[in-house]
Amino acid sequence: MTPEIAAVLDAQPALTAQGMARLRDLILETAVSDPRVGPLSESLKWGQPAFRPKAANTGTTLRVAAHKDAAFALYAPCSTTVIPTHAERFAGADRIDGTRAILFDHPDQIDADRLRLTILHGLTYFL
Repeated sequence: MTPEIAAVLDAQPALTAQGMARLRDLILETAVSDPRVGPLSESLKWGQPAFRPKAANTGTTLRVAAHKDAAFALYAPCSTTVIPTHAERFAGADRIDGTRAILFDHPDQIDADRLRLTILHGLTYFL
């Protein structure tokens, strides 16, 4: 984890930081599990931890951050089908913010099996 990412997590309330860290770990684990993804670029976008495959034309950026209506969220660009596909595939299973984010109030709400599919969709979006 870069010092910049660590500083963002350290600045969050404990529950938010824990959830963001768990989502970060899940994104990194999912990327390693699929050879199509390759190494990820981890940076800050709009002050939020952001993850994208280093290889061009592979996947879209996923971000983890606090949310005004939840403790934290997994974000994807609203111009993609990443969040709408998740909402359709897992109807009623998670709180969704339009086409932008999956919302969480507690880290225990993270369903790793469900989210791995959505994360992989984002990380391979352009394939």
